[in-house]
Amino acid sequence: MKLYKFRSLDNFKYTEDIIKNKRLYASDFRKLNDPMEGAFKLLPDVDKRLRDAIIERKLDLKVCSLCEEMNNPLMWAHYANNFQGICIEIEISEDKVTKLDYKKNVLKVTNELNNTDNWAKKILTTKFQEWKYEKEWRILTNNNYVKDINITAIYLGIRISKECIEKLSKYGVPICKTKINHLNKVIEINCS
Repeated sequence: MKLYKFRSLDNFKYTEDIIKNKRLYASDFRKLNDPMEGAFKLLPDVDKRLRDAIIERKLDLKVCSLCEEMNNPLMWAHYANNFQGICIEIEISEDKVTKLDYKKNVLKVTNELNNTDNWAKKILTTKFQEWKYEKEWRILTNNNYVKDINITAIYLGIRISKECIEKLSKYGVPICKTKINHLNKVIEINCS
């Protein structure tokens, strides 16, 4: 399957690291932009030791966020520096990623999954429904990097500088220009 990583080019060395080293950074969930990331509620009949174990396991896991589409203008605006950045297309096996579950209320931990690892992963792949527009998929790992990724294309934001295009073109990855169509979707117009 193909998923997408939106990137600002403000700190080019981090984007260059992705392309050059074929790896994605995986972050501590507490550093993600949603302050409710990792939130859950323990139901009264659940042993508090499970809560403590879930919290500990969540701290071990790192999160790498990807999007299922490259054409959403909100993603370009929020994560690719108002169309001055890029969107990296990655081909990945579906068994390595989890599609997020979007809920109206905070996730309630029950005795049903009485397994620390399962609960930690479920919590870190659940967000409030207000974030649904992101169509997010996640890689959960114990490492700081997801290595050996297969980059299949780089989509350029419509406001990207010529200097950045030149820097990106030296890596041998297909570079695709984009535009916004009449439906307010970002579309590919030319790949080289």
